Amino acid sequence: MVFFFFTSELENKLQSQKERERIIGVWVMIKSEKDGKPRFDESIGEKYTYAYKKNGDFILDFRIVRNQVEDADMSIMDYPKIKWSIVNKNIEYKAFDSNGRFLGVTSDFFYFSGDTLVTGNAVLTSYYLKISEK
Repeated sequence: MVFFFFTSELENKLQSQKERERIIGVWVMIKSEKDGKPRFDESIGEKYTYAYKKNGDFILDFRIVRNQVEDADMSIMDYPKIKWSIVNKNIEYKAFDSNGRFLGVTSDFFYFSGDTLVTGNAVLTSYYLKISEK
């Protein structure tokens, strides 16, 4: 029994590591859905990039950041740094301010369909293709 538990735990860690390696890179959104129906997302037409870095940084295309900063009437210096990790078979995103203080966390399900990374929550689902390994 203990051996089975250990083997299962080891398999989960290995699977998580494989998924982590597969996510690392730069992605572009190719499709978005809200409640299972097609949804307009500016990211698709503008080919905004989403980068999952090996060091855990999640980097949004600067154009997204610029738009969000303008909409929120805030300084670019106040924009949070986002770290990503895989937790319980979800991608977890943690936000930190410029002083390194934790601001909040969100989590999305994810899976791969062929070469497509699919992420989402109960309402939104996004589909991405990798354009770079870095």
